[in-house]
Formats: sequence, C-alpha cells, structure tokens
Amino acid sequence: MAKQINAVEPFPLNEGKTAFVSVISSSAAVLAACSCCILPLVLAAAGLSASLSSILTPLGSLHWPMTALSMIAVAASWLIVLRKYRRKCHCDSQAAHKWFLNPQIIMLLVATALSFIAAAWGLFEPTLMKAFM
Repeated sequence: MAKQINAVEPFPLNEGKTAFVSVISSSAAVLAACSCCILPLVLAAAGLSASLSSILTPLGSLHWPMTALSMIAVAASWLIVLRKYRRKCHCDSQAAHKWFLNPQIIMLLVATALSFIAAAWGLFEPTLMKAFM
C-alpha cells in the first residue's frame, strides 16, 4: 500500500494580515517619496503647519529602501493569496467575481498601485511641482 501524504500549506494566509502589511508598507513608501518636495507644498497649501512637513522631510532619504520593502511585501502577499486560491480554483464567472470582491484582494490591488506609484515617483514629481508652483 502506498503511503498517503497530506499536503500542508507552508504559508498560512493569516486572514488578511499580509495584505494589511502590504498596504501599510506601500503607503509609507509613497509618503517617503513625496516627503522631500511635494508634501511640504501640499501641507502649506492646506494650511497645515510647516512643522509637520519638517518632521516628514527625513523620510525622503528612505524612499528607495521603503519602496523596495513595499515591493517585496506586496509580491509575497500576492504569492500567498494566489497559492491559497489556486487550491480552491473555481473557473466559473461567479467565483471570479467573488474573488475580486474579497477585501483582501482589494487591499492587495491598492497596495500594488501604491507601490508602483512610489517606484515611479520621479516621473510624477516634476509635473506635480509645476502644478503647485
């Protein structure tokens, strides 16, 4: 008789904790990207204190490390989620619709978008600076 092997999921999903970490890290990366130049202008235009922007300015030097961290967190979260849902693959359209309405998937989509914004910040910043000047 052949010995039956039970497959064990090596990375448990932890009910959305990985997606939450991805959103937080990608939001921090975007904050670090805009903290040196555009954020102080936006805060001043909004009538908020300049002291708040001086607290956030040192984050500018952490832009690339935080962006790399957020990209790693988002990629790991996607791998974990896709690994879980691959086992429960239902190929009908209703299952796909439910999959995209899952709050965890929505958070990961937001985190992915924020990570790409942080990575491409150098393309956005000159246009934003012209708009606020």
